[in-house]
Amino acid sequence: MGWAEQWGARRMLSQSDVLHLHDRSTAEAIVARTGRRSGIALVPHGHYLTAYPNTLTRQQARMRLGLDEDAFLYLSLGLVRPYKGQEELLPAFSALTGPRLRLVIAGQPASPDYALRLRSLAGTDGRITLDLRFVPSEEVQIYFNAANVCVYKNNKCSPPLP
Repeated sequence: MGWAEQWGARRMLSQSDVLHLHDRSTAEAIVARTGRRSGIALVPHGHYLTAYPNTLTRQQARMRLGLDEDAFLYLSLGLVRPYKGQEELLPAFSALTGPRLRLVIAGQPASPDYALRLRSLAGTDGRITLDLRFVPSEEVQIYFNAANVCVYKNNKCSPPLP
């Protein structure tokens, strides 16, 4: 992080009345690094466990995606945007060996050009499925129930502490 970002992060922390943080370890890091003990609101991030229908079994979900029972599925589901790391995920997955490995990236891309970029990166790797469209709520369960692992890039929502 450059000096301008460090200065901005320190200024933001010193000028904020309340910091809304999602977990205790982040709050402890703020206290340790800044000495600030007041104006910290610890609000755990919510979940979506009951937000979507969930009526399919794993076997049914895998059948809908055309996956064998013994496949190991990596899933990236949600809006497909450059900052979410799919451009790094595709070559990283392609470098893995194993005929049982599968990758599905499903969601609405940022633009037609971005979808083309991802298709180019996926190349001819038959283990990769790109479902680049808006995924309706009732279909979310298909992907999550079929997946072994969900892959998400760790994006920090705020600048790192100075």
